[in-house]
Amino acid sequence: MEIKQVSVGVFKAWLALSRLKSQLIQDNVLTKAELNELSLEACYMHEDYESGYCITEEGEMVCLHTLVRGRGEALVQHAIAHGATSLICYSGGLVEFYERNGFVVEERVDVPLCKEQKIFIMRTLTKEEQLVRYVQAIEDNAVDWMTG
Repeated sequence: MEIKQVSVGVFKAWLALSRLKSQLIQDNVLTKAELNELSLEACYMHEDYESGYCITEEGEMVCLHTLVRGRGEALVQHAIAHGATSLICYSGGLVEFYERNGFVVEERVDVPLCKEQKIFIMRTLTKEEQLVRYVQAIEDNAVDWMTG
C-alpha cells in the first residue's frame, strides 16, 4: 500500500468525493469549512485516493477516512511515523482501535446536551509507555505458553 503526500487542495477534493460515497464519512469526518479553519502541516492519501488523513501544525491527526475496509491501521501507523502525536475521537467505538495502534486516552469530555456521547482526546504513547506495553505483552505470552 503506497501512501503519498498530496496538496491540501487535492486532499479536500478527494475527501469531498468520499463524503458523497459514504454516510459514515459524512457523519464523522470534518467538513471542508471545518478543515479550512485548521493550520495543516501535511495531507496524505493512498495512491487510489480512497483513503487519507492530514496532520496539523500542532501534530494532530485529522480527517482520517477510508472507503476501503482494512486500511485504518496502516493509515494510523503512517500518520504516527509522519508526526501525528494527538487526535480527537468523536466516536467511543473507535477508541479501542486507536489504543491498539499507539494512542492513549488523555482526557474524556462530556458533550453538553448529550450525556451518552463523549469526546476522547488522545495522544501517542511515549517511548517508556511503549516499552512497558512490549514487556507486558512478552510476559502475557510467556504465561499463556506455560499455562496453555
